[in-house]
Amino acid sequence: MAQLVGLPKSIGQIYGILFASTSPLNLEDVATRLDISKGSASQGLRFLRTNGSVSVVQIDGSRSEHFVPETSLRALVGGFLKEQIEPHLDHGVDRLTRLKELAGHPEHQDNPVLRARIGRLESWHKRAISLLPFALKFLGR
Repeated sequence: MAQLVGLPKSIGQIYGILFASTSPLNLEDVATRLDISKGSASQGLRFLRTNGSVSVVQIDGSRSEHFVPETSLRALVGGFLKEQIEPHLDHGVDRLTRLKELAGHPEHQDNPVLRARIGRLESWHKRAISLLPFALKFLGR
């Protein structure tokens, strides 16, 4: 599933091992069980934590962080939209402005196909921006 939305395979594997585990796992547990480097496990856990896909829990007598998965599909999708999609939409305004500037260059000014496609991109962007709050609200975020 992670690869389907453009994430590295290791992200899906890390979430999967946490989901399948009946007890919280620490960084070393994750790296060992998946046979990946601690650096890769650390990056993956940080990404999943930022998206709200995993949480940190404290285990009595242990100084290391232990991780548990978020098991609500609503929270998983909402976190992904908020952390991965929303920033791209925010930056899209700047990109569209720059694209319109480039299209306004004398060599492109009279190109109706280019103007139409930029208009289409602006329309898609406006729709995405207007739908995101509804999607997040629907997902309870």
